[in-house]
Amino acid sequence: MTRQYVWLWLCVLALTPAAHTLVAVAPTSTRHTLSLVLLLLLSGDIELNPGPANFTICTLNIRSIFQPTHSAALSGLISSHNPDLLCLPETWIRHTTACTELAYCTPPNYSLLSFPRPFNRPNNNSEAAAGGTGFLIREPFTQLPSPENSFPSFESSSVTLKLPGSKISVFNVYRPPSTSHYSKPNSVFLDEFNSFLSLAATTPHEFIVAGDFNIHADNCTNHFPLSFFHCSPRST
Repeated sequence: MTRQYVWLWLCVLALTPAAHTLVAVAPTSTRHTLSLVLLLLLSGDIELNPGPANFTICTLNIRSIFQPTHSAALSGLISSHNPDLLCLPETWIRHTTACTELAYCTPPNYSLLSFPRPFNRPNNNSEAAAGGTGFLIREPFTQLPSPENSFPSFESSSVTLKLPGSKISVFNVYRPPSTSHYSKPNSVFLDEFNSFLSLAATTPHEFIVAGDFNIHADNCTNHFPLSFFHCSPRST
């Protein structure tokens, strides 16, 4: 079955009546480009799981889950959308973050899955605290094994959940901006992201790619965004 690709920019998409809903939400910071949040849906037939209940997925570039104003925005998003799954790029959670700190920033009735920025990156103290991805999952839920892949030009994490009558995998991606010590050349990112999509495309059920790619899609003189939109899984 041919997979369909749907790019979503800061919008809400209802896939089918009373089925799955995707919500992309801009960060609370004062960024003004379309590079902030991107959702990529790849599915076999778009009608993921028609049924009596919604499964709502949101994404929020939190830029530190520990910041009080950002935590307030997170609480507001949960109150307004009541998502089943929330993707969080730039959690700024470290490997050394205490469990008590994580518990304090986890909303009631949710579980936090955290994937801190890997250690094997440039040694820069100011940036070591940044990055990281995470998921907030509304309880109760059934988590299944999920693929793990590593790429030098971006961070990625994934979670697979069992739904009534189906399964879904969600990938959470964060690509550092060009000003970051963690940044890699655009050509490296494009090559690795194509490889990432090729691996993701082997998922035997519906999956979604969400995240912050730091790509300025509103810059008409930059050919990089167009190259990014042309990314697709490589044929084997």
